[in-house]
Amino acid sequence: MKTRPACPKGPRYVRELWKRWSRSWVLAFLALVVPSSLAAQTYSFDLDVAATEIRFVVDSTLHKVHGTAQALRGSLRIDTERGEAEGQVVVDARSFETGNARRDKQMHQRVLESDDFPELVLIVDGLVGSFEPGSGGVIRVLARLRIHGEEHSLTLPVTLDSRAGRLHARTTFLVPYVEWGLEDPSRLLLRVAKEVEVSIDASGELIRLP
Repeated sequence: MKTRPACPKGPRYVRELWKRWSRSWVLAFLALVVPSSLAAQTYSFDLDVAATEIRFVVDSTLHKVHGTAQALRGSLRIDTERGEAEGQVVVDARSFETGNARRDKQMHQRVLESDDFPELVLIVDGLVGSFEPGSGGVIRVLARLRIHGEEHSLTLPVTLDSRAGRLHARTTFLVPYVEWGLEDPSRLLLRVAKEVEVSIDASGELIRLP
């Protein structure tokens, strides 16, 4: 009667091989389970209005007009795992200025109508791309701009820099204000572009929530 030859590595080798295989299987299982249950991280972001700059530029037949505006408040809630974000940034419409008193008066009375609509609100609905606190990167933010009582959808390219519990975000986008129902300030010899370029350089505290 023939006997099967013993494993050249011996039973100890077989047990060690089994342990390694079992460990690999467990790690693979955890890799699938952990992201959906433990790895999700939620953060709150509170805007520091004193450290936030809002600028705008609009072209005209004479020259480009540069101006600034002031944020009133803002806060966001961000889920880095699910790519979800919600919150808003509120801008004081009455703070828009270009450095020319006569031009600013016309802007507020004819275009912004800031006495009737004193706030512009940027409503954040979500984000596309990875957000890793403690590092930088570029994402897209899905948002709506509430202006003159109407909301208009926007997708904002945002550059992020996060460190030491602070989040710094920069974005530039176009607002087609005439298309959205605001008055065109052009007249006779002065032609003004029908869209304005807005830049936001925002900073604030980033807190990880339990």
